[in-house]
Amino acid sequence: MTSKLKQFFFACFLLIFGNLYAEYPIYILLTHPRATGTAFEKVIRTHDNITVLHAPYLDPYLIKKYGPHHTFTHSLPDASVTFEDITNKLFQIAKDSPVFFKESGYVLIEYLKDHPDFYNHPQVKIAFLIRDPAKSILSFYKKMATVNESIIGHRQLWELFLLLKDQQLELPTIIDSDEFLKNPLASLNHLGDYWKLSFNENNLCWENGYAEDWRLKDWYVEVASSTQLGSYRGDVQRNWDGIPEYAEVTDEKERLRLQDLYKIQNVYYQNLLKHSFKLTE
Repeated sequence: MTSKLKQFFFACFLLIFGNLYAEYPIYILLTHPRATGTAFEKVIRTHDNITVLHAPYLDPYLIKKYGPHHTFTHSLPDASVTFEDITNKLFQIAKDSPVFFKESGYVLIEYLKDHPDFYNHPQVKIAFLIRDPAKSILSFYKKMATVNESIIGHRQLWELFLLLKDQQLELPTIIDSDEFLKNPLASLNHLGDYWKLSFNENNLCWENGYAEDWRLKDWYVEVASSTQLGSYRGDVQRNWDGIPEYAEVTDEKERLRLQDLYKIQNVYYQNLLKHSFKLTE
């Protein structure tokens, strides 16, 4: 029996016995750092009936990678939280309301690979948000100069897309950040068709301020001070080969390193972009 046929029978089983599960969906936006994902999260927070969590799997990821006593983990609210704890929390919340969270693909990739029962669960709805690495790499570099291939995230998203494409009956939907900012309602309506959610102009405006679970406040200054979705700002400056110039980076060695990182990540980004929503072809 082929993998897709197995998934078909599994889906039929879940439809028949769906009452055994919690009632509401769990919406997951797989993304990468500096992809305008927090602005997307702000949009979802305008839905009063959806419980929104911010990167809930990051803490167990850090604990698993560094241990509970590392600089990155010793001050976490719960230094013993596990991936399974977060999953159980999601399904507990979904008993009472829909739940949404965004998460970087590099954080979840190993967990999802090991738990097909999770991403194939009938309540789990996954979409992707991507951004041109020419922009996300520079944005990340301005926050943390040690940005590298393991964390910038396009490779892991491409691997996850291929995994879900192979395992699920429906092709995962992808929103590109540039398209989202150029045509926000069209992009949201496309996602809404996929997730069975409705959006309108009211979802593009919000009160300023930090969400309670935004602990790394330095990373969210711009979106926290905003009251509406930003507009598309155009492309970055590139050379004749299409490589971003990164003129803001004055250290030549660092500039060349970021350009090399872009070349690697852009291959995965272009693969994802081929499957992304576009208002006009």
